[in-house]
Amino acid sequence: MRCPRGGSFDLDERLIMRFFFFMFLFCAKAIWAQAEAPSVPRPTTIEEADAQRERASEMRGAAKKRYERESAACYKKFLVNDCLNEAKKRRTQTMIEARHLDAPAREFQQNTKRADAAAKAKQRETDRIAREAEQTKSAEDFHVKEASEAEQREAKLSKRDIKAAKARQKSARDAAKRKERQKGREKRDTERAAKKAREEAAIDARIDARTPKP
Repeated sequence: MRCPRGGSFDLDERLIMRFFFFMFLFCAKAIWAQAEAPSVPRPTTIEEADAQRERASEMRGAAKKRYERESAACYKKFLVNDCLNEAKKRRTQTMIEARHLDAPAREFQQNTKRADAAAKAKQRETDRIAREAEQTKSAEDFHVKEASEAEQREAKLSKRDIKAAKARQKSARDAAKRKERQKGREKRDTERAAKKAREEAAIDARIDARTPKP
């Protein structure tokens, strides 16, 4: 489609040029905003992060109070709306700076909390594994001790049985010896009694032989 006045660009070409023009403005604005962004310190400790967030909070509080004072003063001026807009711009700028200051500190705190939580979880897992290992070792030691004590008890019982058997054998031998000695005494007593009876019978016989008969 040609321009009705004989222009050298058709409608599509004008649209394309307009598109690239707006893209250029958009990119230029983004680059300018990035260049204008303040350099914000990044904390390296939790104390620095806390202090940085405290400063950001103080900036927001100060901006709020300043806006309240300035907006109240604007109503005493002739150009009220212009004055209010300028006060809002200053407040907004301070809020943006406070947000830029607060963001890395908040991110550091969150990362620190996540790291602490991960470290605590890892420590809990390590402690759990250590407790289970200790419990397993304690159980094994208990079973080993029980087995050892059982063996010792069996050994003591065996020694006791052996001792008791030896005692019974000795008692039996002693009893047999006493019985043999008793038999010997009884035999000797019997022999002495028989000898004495014979001697008495011999004496009686001699006496009878010497005594005159009537």
